[in-house]
Amino acid sequence: MAQPALSHDRKGLKPAAPPAEPLLPPGQRVTMATGASFHDGHLAISPEPLRIAKLNAPSMAEVEQWLKGGSVGASPQSQRLAVHLLRLGIVIDGPPSTQQHLSDITVVIPVHNDDVGLPALLNYCERFQVSVIIVDDGSSPALDVSRFAPRANVIRHEQALGPAAARNSGFAAAATPWVLFVDSDVDVQDFDLGQFSVWCERDDVALVAPRVKGHVGTSLRERFDECSGPLDLGREPGRIGARKSIPFVPSAVMLLRRNAVDIPFDETLKIGEDVDLAWRLDEAGWTLLYRPEHVVAHRTRARWSSWMLQRYRYASSAAALATRHEEAAAPLRGSAVSIGAWVALMSGSPITALSLFTSAKRRLEDSLEHLDDQAATARIFAKAVIEPGPRLARQLIRTYGPGLLLGALVSKRIRRFCMVAMMCGGLERWWRSERNLDPPRYVAISTLDDLSYAIGLSAGAIQSRSLKALTPRLTWRAKR
Repeated sequence: MAQPALSHDRKGLKPAAPPAEPLLPPGQRVTMATGASFHDGHLAISPEPLRIAKLNAPSMAEVEQWLKGGSVGASPQSQRLAVHLLRLGIVIDGPPSTQQHLSDITVVIPVHNDDVGLPALLNYCERFQVSVIIVDDGSSPALDVSRFAPRANVIRHEQALGPAAARNSGFAAAATPWVLFVDSDVDVQDFDLGQFSVWCERDDVALVAPRVKGHVGTSLRERFDECSGPLDLGREPGRIGARKSIPFVPSAVMLLRRNAVDIPFDETLKIGEDVDLAWRLDEAGWTLLYRPEHVVAHRTRARWSSWMLQRYRYASSAAALATRHEEAAAPLRGSAVSIGAWVALMSGSPITALSLFTSAKRRLEDSLEHLDDQAATARIFAKAVIEPGPRLARQLIRTYGPGLLLGALVSKRIRRFCMVAMMCGGLERWWRSERNLDPPRYVAISTLDDLSYAIGLSAGAIQSRSLKALTPRLTWRAKR
């Protein structure tokens, strides 16, 4: 059936308030986040971004029981402690013990001039016997899915309105409590919807997303995207939010609660609408979960030009996001002293770098004045200042690459910085990946990936006449 464009109501974009109770369901378990640690018997340290929680002896004992397999208690104190540690990223959510009925889920598939993957997707939905809505977003000619999906509900936009409008149309037409968005170029054959749906049992959860890897193939692009695709958020689960370890998730596959928001996607955003949705839900107080134990595959672009254009387009959305979300969209955040130390070191100024590292250590010790364990302080310093160095190097190239390369033409010091930053950032990324490519080729493709993104970021800033998307969020004083 044909459907006109949805009226764009800004009020409809505001999420509903999440339920105040229960905070966590009965029997909820948690596990230690990878890279998190305990120190001095009362400090809990998260992985990046670094956060520290001070625990008294009873709280520490209770957390230790959780990590041995015990469930979070129903008392207000236990609930508050668990929620606090979950929000800091020190522990992560364990799966609920029950399974959701798949009759509560509608699958929405937006399509525009690409129905190659539809037959396989619809066969998959038939296997799980879930309702399906296909949104034909102005395809030319119009999609004819009757030959392989005679019972599917098809919504037709006579003109292409964009992916946000297509998903909104399907979302509005769904009659179930949950909607699973699936793009037509995604392979879900190894994705167990029954197991994934257990997260629907949580009353505080509004959005759940799986890991989106690149499609398996033999070309260099496919092999790179298989382990480091642009939609791949990695192997570690966590909560999603602007200042969390998982800053956003793509809408290629996304499970969304129907009553969390009236209009999920901002139709004025032609790209980045999924990031905007996640940040609005997180700001409203909902829990958003990234669960990479569930994996889907996204089709890799067919040519190098379209592969680079994909990165360019993703980055160009940052300017609009920065206008809406201000500092949440900052491309770089952290201590100015620590960042300066790494920049000096990679630029060939070891004396300046040593001085800045010393200052950073002194500031950290001042903020940890209650901690007498020097070994623990050293480990926290390594986690806060030393370990992020290679990722910082890559982020600087990924953000300011065009300007740095121009500067490298006239400055030996900037040229050195660019070479070291590209090498360190690429090798660290290779080490964290599944390493299905040798380091030289991986680093070369990773650098091309980052520069394509950086050019898009700068182009978006120029087009919007705003530097918000390029402005870092730096702290100059140690937190006391």
